[in-house]
Amino acid sequence: MATTCPNCRAPVPDDARACPACGLAHNQPVFESDGTFVGTRFAGPESQSQVMTTLPPSRPTPPTLSGKVVGLVVGIFVLAVVLGVVVAMLVRPGADPQGPDGPVPPGPTPTVEPLPADPSESADPLPEGPFGEVSVRVATGAHRMVATTCTGTGIGTAYQFGTEGLLVTAARAVSGARVITLLSGDRIITAEVAKIDSTAGLAILRPTTPLGGHTFVLGTRQLTSGDRVAALGWTTEAQQPARGKPRTVVGSITEVGVTVESADGKHRVARMTGAYDPGLLGSPVVGEDGHLVGMIVQGPADQAELLVAGLDQIADPLLGPTGQPPMLEACVSSSGPGVVTTVGGTAAPTARTQLGQWFGAVNSGEWDRARGTLAPPLQEEWTKERLAEEYAGTYAFGIVTAAEGASTKATWVQLDSDARTCHRVVATFSLDQGRIVRIQPQGASAC
Repeated sequence: MATTCPNCRAPVPDDARACPACGLAHNQPVFESDGTFVGTRFAGPESQSQVMTTLPPSRPTPPTLSGKVVGLVVGIFVLAVVLGVVVAMLVRPGADPQGPDGPVPPGPTPTVEPLPADPSESADPLPEGPFGEVSVRVATGAHRMVATTCTGTGIGTAYQFGTEGLLVTAARAVSGARVITLLSGDRIITAEVAKIDSTAGLAILRPTTPLGGHTFVLGTRQLTSGDRVAALGWTTEAQQPARGKPRTVVGSITEVGVTVESADGKHRVARMTGAYDPGLLGSPVVGEDGHLVGMIVQGPADQAELLVAGLDQIADPLLGPTGQPPMLEACVSSSGPGVVTTVGGTAAPTARTQLGQWFGAVNSGEWDRARGTLAPPLQEEWTKERLAEEYAGTYAFGIVTAAEGASTKATWVQLDSDARTCHRVVATFSLDQGRIVRIQPQGASAC
């Protein structure tokens, strides 16, 4: 019997310790929380599509089947088991494979629907004057960025720059990042940090897939006091704060050459009028011609202003080589951004509230509160220690719901810091008296 390497798709015998084609390590042991051995998996995070390989139960071989047919039957069985395990790993408490008439036969994983657009994502009214036209022309190059990080600061805006499809954001937004995602419409694109310049306070990201849209170009003059400029970003002032809402913030430069300190060191910035929002971190700042004159590199102590790194700080890092990617920082634990977890969609308000309590508690690592959202039978099975073991380092966002009979169907994006993966997940939740009594997985696919 053989499984498939997630890195090169070559067949790998179950007793092999590595893929014979690409060398990806195999037979990494996997244990339940009680120490029971349940199977093996490939080493990660070389492939986002890696899955845990459980040991399938032995089945008698019908004597009338030829060897080829036997191999086909076993292969289909293993595929069904693998697909089922992927979904079960993402949606754990109360997952129930039973249907109304008993166990559901193995079958293909349903196609995961594209993440529906949130109505709150419609942009604010365009600013008056030249920045209205500029916003229309360049806003497609600024994207929402969501990440799990060591510091919980993984939210902001990333903008496109250069000819290689790279994006730029604030270094603070991706400090110690485990999983980085970029949102463009209903697309979720993962990315890696290609370069960090702590002096300028910026980071360059390399997406797995080009996003398209406007590419920003450098302006030709430094910022001076009195300049009128605009920052284009995605604020957290939205029904889905993690997904954000596009906004053009027009303001004036009030002071230049200011030295400020942060956890990343000292930065030389300019002060700009305008209300700060965590989602604006990393936003490009443009002049009236739409050319890049700076970027927002950190949050100010006074939320009534914006701190902008000008061309004197960002031009050299942007135009220089990316070099080798930085080493992944070590941290005790990682988490998603510290914004309010909300649940959208058309499900009943009570159902959205209950699911919001579950997802919010898990996202913030409040295991007692998460356990309190489960019905008593599930609480007996899922102690806070087990919840922490299974869910620490995960983050769910973009949660959209709809009624499905007596249950509530939910679609969301889930990041896993330990596996360094991103998945779109679909499941139905059964609720009773304000508690979750069952979670039925329906599908999962890599972002």
